[in-house]
Amino acid sequence: MKERLGSLYLSETAFFPFITPSQHQKNKKIFLWALRLFYNLICPIFQNLTSFYILKIETRIF
Repeated sequence: MKERLGSLYLSETAFFPFITPSQHQKNKKIFLWALRLFYNLICPIFQNLTSFYILKIETRIF
C-alpha cells in the first residue's frame, strides 16, 4: 500500500516519521495550514517589495 502511493507518501513521511496514520493526517493538515499561512502572508510582502524595486528601476531608466 505504502509503496503504491509512491514518492508523495515518502516526502510526507520525511516530515512526520514514526507516527500513526491518524496523527499523520492531523499533522499533514497542520503542515499544509502553516504552508498556506506562510504563502498568504509572506509572498504578498515579497511581491510588493519586488514591484516597488521594479518601479524604482523604471523611474531611473526613464
